[in-house]
Amino acid sequence: MSLIARRLRVKALQWGKMASTEATVDLLAALVRFCKPKIIVEAGAFQGTASLTIAALLEHDDCGGHIYTCDPDPDMSPNIKENELEDYISFFHTTFEEMLPLIPKPIDFFYLDGGDRWKLLELVEPHLRVGALICVDDTLDPDWDGGKEIVELANIQLDKERGLSILQHAEV
Repeated sequence: MSLIARRLRVKALQWGKMASTEATVDLLAALVRFCKPKIIVEAGAFQGTASLTIAALLEHDDCGGHIYTCDPDPDMSPNIKENELEDYISFFHTTFEEMLPLIPKPIDFFYLDGGDRWKLLELVEPHLRVGALICVDDTLDPDWDGGKEIVELANIQLDKERGLSILQHAEV
């Protein structure tokens, strides 16, 4: 379990191949703590390791943010209830394309960990606040065709584990 998740006593996290790595979750939580975004969006929740940890941090730091996350499978709602984080996280048991019109905007922080990353980046881009952080996971995964292009665009590229690219949204 990640250091931050352990410190915040997040329950029911299962770390596996599909989950965000512990180091990635700790870094995302640190970025959220530093930036204090109000609208946080995650595409690709899986079982919620990243989103539950970020929601627990939002509760702990009382910074007024909220995370909106989705995944068509599996349903992470029981994990949200078990951790009593309903006030800090909204889970949509659907695709990102279906969730996006239903959430508040502009988006301050976007974590992309699933789906067709280029397509989802194009969908979310008009809804990002200028200066918003975009974190794209698995950019070094050889099974993902678009990773190399994201790495080239990144403001910060972390080449550990499966790769994490961090971009800051600029005015278009």
